Amino acid sequence: FVVGTYRKRFFISFWLMRQRKKYKYKVKKDSSFIFDVFISYSQEDHDWVTKILLPELEEKEPKLKICIHERDFRVGVTVTENIVECIDRSQKFLMILSNGFIQSQWCLFETHVAQHQLLEHGRESMLLVMKENISVKKNRSISYLL
Repeated sequence: FVVGTYRKRFFISFWLMRQRKKYKYKVKKDSSFIFDVFISYSQEDHDWVTKILLPELEEKEPKLKICIHERDFRVGVTVTENIVECIDRSQKFLMILSNGFIQSQWCLFETHVAQHQLLEHGRESMLLVMKENISVKKNRSISYLL
């Protein structure tokens, strides 16, 4: 029980936030979004995202407002709360799918939050970039996206 609880700690935290109504999800108008895209990626893909992808999206027309965790998360707020808030305030959710992504618990949690938002709000907001062929065992929660 303890091992299972530890492995699912991010999901339990998200569920508790929802139960406490700390985050009240409301259908939002497009004008209320702060970011155009939230990018979910593993630390292994950090250089590719920050040196190649971000300049393409932020500096070339149409210039997009991108949310990445290391730059746009608020200080003093838990990582879990930052993830939920930033995904909620982004029009689109972009996954950079790689072997590192599949192995990262944070990436899988971000995907879970985005899937939940997708179902709850009926928004078509999930985008997928397959950076490399996946050689590790696929996680059940994202295998249908492939």
